[in-house]
Amino acid sequence: MYTSRQQEIIKILNTKIETENHNLKFARKQIDILDNARDPYVQALYTIDAKLFSEIEPVNLTLTDVQTKYQNRINSGCRTDLIWARSGIGTTVGISTGAPNIQYERYVCTKINPTVGLGTTAVFFLTSTGIAYSSIPGLQSDNLYGLKIYDEPYSQDILNSYVGSFIGTVGTASTVLAVMNPLNSGGLSGLKVGQIVVCDKQYVFSGESNEIIGIGTSIVNLSVIDSGISTTRSVVSTLILKNPTILGATAPESNGSFVTFTVLIDPDEIINVGIPFGSSPYVPQTIKMMTTESVGTGVSIFLDNSGISSASRSWNQFLNGFQDPDDLRSGKIVTEPSVGAGKIYYTLGFADKPLKNGSPAVVGDIAYNYPNDEYSDQATVSALPSCSSTINTDITTTESIRDSKKAEFTSGISTFNTKISIANEIRSDLNEINIRIWAYRGQIDKASSNVNTYNERVAIFGQDYISKLING
Repeated sequence: MYTSRQQEIIKILNTKIETENHNLKFARKQIDILDNARDPYVQALYTIDAKLFSEIEPVNLTLTDVQTKYQNRINSGCRTDLIWARSGIGTTVGISTGAPNIQYERYVCTKINPTVGLGTTAVFFLTSTGIAYSSIPGLQSDNLYGLKIYDEPYSQDILNSYVGSFIGTVGTASTVLAVMNPLNSGGLSGLKVGQIVVCDKQYVFSGESNEIIGIGTSIVNLSVIDSGISTTRSVVSTLILKNPTILGATAPESNGSFVTFTVLIDPDEIINVGIPFGSSPYVPQTIKMMTTESVGTGVSIFLDNSGISSASRSWNQFLNGFQDPDDLRSGKIVTEPSVGAGKIYYTLGFADKPLKNGSPAVVGDIAYNYPNDEYSDQATVSALPSCSSTINTDITTTESIRDSKKAEFTSGISTFNTKISIANEIRSDLNEINIRIWAYRGQIDKASSNVNTYNERVAIFGQDYISKLING
């Protein structure tokens, strides 16, 4: 039987439980009301964004059409996308004379793509007129158009499982995924064991997702994804995955793109709309490009035609302009991650095909050129047949359509930007609602935690030995 002191303590605890349950009920009700108030804004945003997106896509499609026509020319055989790329120069001893210091050049047959020469001043390659050099030989680039989205945690739907996005690298058949964000810059926070990881590159995972079973750190070279990072040794988080990968992910990939990984909350948390009390509604901020799946989302949007990579990036915007915690050298400050609509590449190709000892070379072939043909495996080129007028006309016509579409879009840019401004005004009102929902979600988490604590105390104070303990 409870003593009077036990009864009073338990009564107080039960009152606290009742109060917290009331708070839970109130917070859930307010979220329900506020979520309903979001609907007209959400619908209006989706309509405007869809309209903006539909005006951009036809322009990008004309760029894709030009790309296809150039590729058709390669496929026809009157141009090639293979080159002899010079990979080294050395010396050896002559066969007939035995004289030392016979200089040779080593060539590798390479398929041209945006990453040939990436990170170097130029790639030297063999042509019919001698050695040429270029950073991206045989290619021409064009900037795509897109809508850049700035997204923050509080703008997510209450049942959204999103934690953050990042450029990642992982080896084939590996369980160690590197997060290519500086560890101490606030780029990606809230990582936990049990969270789910998905990838925008097919077949990296054996299924649709993978699971985090551990978190560590590693040192990587982040300058390959951000020219503003001068150090080649940055500390980053590593996610230990439950299942080995099927394919790997590099930065960059062979086509010049970057692979984006997205972290989702632990499925066990989906049943509760609460969030850790005190969690920042603004960090990390994720910058990404609008797709058909993200129409109507984000806290703000802007038109982009910069040609910067479209890989999503997360960061702590409140560190902008301050000393980079990951690079303490003077003048190294945190800056906004570079995100844009990306580029498209036209494969112009070459009129001379590579030969090895007189036969057509294939990707991966290696050849050595020596004076006077002293050795075998000679790298040469020979002229391809002229392209037909039909192929050339197809390219010219498609480029003309592209240029007209660009000009049409540019002429209406003022009206387009006005629509963006209206969309951002609607977002501003929606953001106010979302931040209130965020606050109530934090209240739910705090109240739920308190209820659990008070219930544990009731169980403790209800035990018989407590009576003797508190009554002396």
